[in-house]
Amino acid sequence: MKITEHLNKKAKYGGISTVATIVFIAMIVLFNVLLSALESAFPSMTIDMTEDRIYSLSDELKETVDGIEVPLTITICEDEEEVRADTLLSNFGLHYSQVGIIVEKIRERNPLVSVQYVDLDRNPLFSSGERYQNLSLSEGSVIVETDYRAVALATIDLYDREFDYTTYGYRYYMQVDSALNTAILQASVSEIPLIAIAGGSHAEMLTEDALKAFSSVMEAASFDLCTVDLLKEDIPEGADIILIPTPATDYTEDEIRKLDLFLSEDYQNTNRSVWITAHPSQAELPNLTGFMNEWGMDPEQKMVLETDSGRLVYPDASFLVSDLSPDFEPAKGYTYNLFATPQSRPVDLLFDASNGIAVYALSATADSCYTVDSDQTTYDVKVPDRLYRYTTAAIGIRSRFVAEDYYRQSVVVFGSSIMFTQSYLANATFGNAEYLVNLAKYVTNTTASKYVAPTVRTEAYKQDITMSERTGKVFGLGIFTIGIPACIILAGIAVFLRRRYL
Repeated sequence: MKITEHLNKKAKYGGISTVATIVFIAMIVLFNVLLSALESAFPSMTIDMTEDRIYSLSDELKETVDGIEVPLTITICEDEEEVRADTLLSNFGLHYSQVGIIVEKIRERNPLVSVQYVDLDRNPLFSSGERYQNLSLSEGSVIVETDYRAVALATIDLYDREFDYTTYGYRYYMQVDSALNTAILQASVSEIPLIAIAGGSHAEMLTEDALKAFSSVMEAASFDLCTVDLLKEDIPEGADIILIPTPATDYTEDEIRKLDLFLSEDYQNTNRSVWITAHPSQAELPNLTGFMNEWGMDPEQKMVLETDSGRLVYPDASFLVSDLSPDFEPAKGYTYNLFATPQSRPVDLLFDASNGIAVYALSATADSCYTVDSDQTTYDVKVPDRLYRYTTAAIGIRSRFVAEDYYRQSVVVFGSSIMFTQSYLANATFGNAEYLVNLAKYVTNTTASKYVAPTVRTEAYKQDITMSERTGKVFGLGIFTIGIPACIILAGIAVFLRRRYL
């Protein structure tokens, strides 16, 4: 009888113990599933222990996200699981999952933000759609879009690199936070300055391909760009700057009228500018030259040569640098790197002020230069005894006060076309890119642009867990190595003893 009772009791408690074990395991599984679901729904629950808080939103980005007032979609061009698994860019030791975490925290912070993942390999037609056909999309790109516009970030925008001449290798930097900040700012505003690049009918020297670097620089500075053929089309509505990129043939009278109207009193309460680039190889262009003359500038049919080898960017007398006028706004208070003006025509200033137009030199050579006819080479010319200083870029400005507000219409003439190419805009040795951006902001009165967040870079690979050695020993040795295993062993012994005497 006692044996039977003991067996029944043992079976009873054994069954209860088994059920309790199953329930406990189920609760652990359920807890993990619930925690994962909560973490997905509320990414801010994730604790960021990195020194530079690379998985957290900066105060600047929080302010930008809080200010979003229109529906905004962020598309990560990669499979979601691949993003979480850090597969992309792993060869460089970079953690692309940072992008997914930051984006999800942005979505959590503002209900107007939605997030989607698109694998371009599985959806090849996605990037060719009308909305994205002008964007350069690839694996890892991020698209930030509203009904106003779509802004694309390449992986190089999110993770930058620099060559280290001490180690002869690359150093990688993370700038996800500031890149997303700028993209949101640009996508969220209804209007940003527009640059219309004229071309198509005059065999322009600066083709669309040659101006890719210029377009990239201006887009990064929050300018929209478009193209227009002034022979066949009207100037786009909303254009702030028209760039005339070194035409080989003259503009028609109708095209000149379009430029005159663009800068006329009909638009006196706007800030507008026409930029004209020149090159010594151009033929005479009487209509376009007449337009520039009205604004006080005349690019001569010559080429400037430099005698001081220390002011050359290339061992050729025509590849010279100019000095920026320090008293004029775009250069006032700024320090720029070398301002290259290769193969420049000298720009004569026809007057200081006339008919409400004031003319200023933007850049000029040193007084160690001379000019030659455009058909002469730098090797078959005798250096004259007397040398001069030549203007290589100038601006004519007509200022207006309308209802106590200040507006300016302007024409800018650049003696050099080559200064707009990649060699001088994508090379940090030269200040061309920075100056052109500041000049564009000046003539459109957007000097203090609100659409570009300061770039904040964090170097990759550095030890970034903020934990003292003592704390590390407590967590690593005390808790994980000794504490938790000891608790499990003690719990196992207790269960064993309890069941042994049931």
